[in-house]
Amino acid sequence: MKQDTESNIEKGNLNPDNIITKIINDTSVKYLEILDENPDRCFVTILGEIHNESKSKKENFIIKIKKKEFDADDLNSFGEKVRSILTLPEQKFNNDIYYKFVSMDMVENRCKSDLIYPADDKVIDKYRRKQFSLFEETPEIYREKTLKYIKSIGINNVKWIHNILYNNSEKIIYKVENALLITQDYNTKDNEKLLNCLGIPYNDTILSLRDLNATHLELLEIFLNSRNHLAEIYNLDRNKIRCFVHYPPSFYYFHVHYLNVDYESNSTSINRAIDLYTIINNIKLKNDYYQTTNLEILLQKDSKLYEALHE
Repeated sequence: MKQDTESNIEKGNLNPDNIITKIINDTSVKYLEILDENPDRCFVTILGEIHNESKSKKENFIIKIKKKEFDADDLNSFGEKVRSILTLPEQKFNNDIYYKFVSMDMVENRCKSDLIYPADDKVIDKYRRKQFSLFEETPEIYREKTLKYIKSIGINNVKWIHNILYNNSEKIIYKVENALLITQDYNTKDNEKLLNCLGIPYNDTILSLRDLNATHLELLEIFLNSRNHLAEIYNLDRNKIRCFVHYPPSFYYFHVHYLNVDYESNSTSINRAIDLYTIINNIKLKNDYYQTTNLEILLQKDSKLYEALHE
C-alpha cells in the first residue's frame, strides 16, 4: 500500500512533506464529520483531524472531494470511451423506457479535491451544510431591523469591492466609464470560459434592492444592456445570459449577477434571485415599489441576519 501511495505521489508531483500526503499516510488521522454532501453534484465535504508534530497539537482540516466532469467536448473521441466507462453495468431501475445503471468507470474515474488546513471553527462553519427558512420582510421590518443589521456590519465588509473598482485588484471583463464594471465571479476563476460574472456600479449609496427607485433606472438599463457586450466577449447569444439580483444579498453593496442559462447554480433559486428585467418593470410601474412591497426571502437559519429578524 505504501509503495502504491509513493507511486501516486510521484505521478502527482507531490513531495512527502505535502499536507495531502501526510493525510493519506498518517494512520492517526481521524474523520470527524460529514459537513456537506450532494449526490446530484457528486461531492462530499469531510472534517478531519491530524496531529501537527511541529506544533505538538491536533489540528482540523477540511477536504472536499468531487467527481471530475466528463471531458466530452470531442464527441468522436468520447464516444470511443463509452464502452470502457460503462464497464460491468448493474441495472438498478427500469420503468417503461427509463433505466438506471451503476457501472465501473475505467476511464474517467477521477476526482477533484479542495483542502483547507488548518481549519478553525469559523472556516468549518462556512463549509457545513446550511439550513434555510422563508421569511416575509415587510417595509416596516426592513426599516426597523434589516437596516439596523446592515449598519452594524460596517464598511470593511465591502473593502474588496472598492479594491476592484479603484485598485484593479481583479480582471475587468467590461467597463462603462463612471457607471459600472463587470468582473468574473471569484467562484469560477478556474474556468474562464464559463460566463459567471459580477456587475458593480460606481455608486456606493445603493446597498441593495430595497434602495432602488426611478432615479436608478438609467443605471439598471445599462446593467441589462451590458448583456449584449458579454454575449460578444463570450461568443454567446444574448438570450443565453441571465441577469439577476440577490435579495438578501451576500454583501450590501448593490451588484448584478450574469450567468449562462445552461449553468446550474443555487444562486438562481426562487426567493433568492430576482430578474433584473422584472425589477426595472416594477419600478416603472411604481417609483417606490421596493420601498413599499413585502418580500418573501430565503434566510440561512444560523446567520446573523436571521437572528436579527427574529428578535
